[in-house]
Amino acid sequence: MAGTDGGRRSSLLLVSAEPDVGFYASRVPQLPGPVLVLGSGRGRVALGLAERGFTVQGVEPSERMMEVANFILAEQPTDIVARVRLLHADLRSIRLPERFPAVFAPENALGLVRSLGDLDGFLASVLHHLAPGGVFCLDILGPANPGSDVEPQSALEKDGHGLKEPKRPLFRPHLRSRKDAPSRGGAIHRLTLRAFTIEELQGALESHGLHALERYGNFTSKPFAPEDGLQVLVCSRL
Repeated sequence: MAGTDGGRRSSLLLVSAEPDVGFYASRVPQLPGPVLVLGSGRGRVALGLAERGFTVQGVEPSERMMEVANFILAEQPTDIVARVRLLHADLRSIRLPERFPAVFAPENALGLVRSLGDLDGFLASVLHHLAPGGVFCLDILGPANPGSDVEPQSALEKDGHGLKEPKRPLFRPHLRSRKDAPSRGGAIHRLTLRAFTIEELQGALESHGLHALERYGNFTSKPFAPEDGLQVLVCSRL
């Protein structure tokens, strides 16, 4: 389904040349249908895939990010615009009628889940939309290195029913975004980032019928090592 543009150049060439976009594009199976990007953010990965010839459905839960993405999309060539659909929706509960040959969660989209229940809902959405024979790919910040400010999620308390959420915030790193333009003095909204150990992420995937076929430490297919700051996974349905 990937298209070649016969040497066509556009303002998106630098986007599509980025290693994560190339990695995701290379993992789309030869099945019909558009690609689903859960957590499309400002649309960088979605637009990069569209520049490579893919039709893309992006879904983003942040209203502010959607405003930015729509603004950027409106400035693109008409052929790119025709291949991208953007939707503002909750990633935990969205249920589109289509099934997709590839579902992507790029740019640490899973790292923005706030609870174990949110992670469960996110992966349920992935499974609902993934076509038979399709792939689910994601990149997520790796487990914390010793001495970092991020505590591994294995620090979650345990009870007789398994893991439960702690009474205090686990993770200090965050993203910040203003609700209005900075010149207007808009309020700052903080998005807390989470990290997962290899075992925790593996268990969550398998509980939803997803199997990690490939695991890398970057987008050049370097084998993952525990000290890597990034996990890149390619998964299929069990």
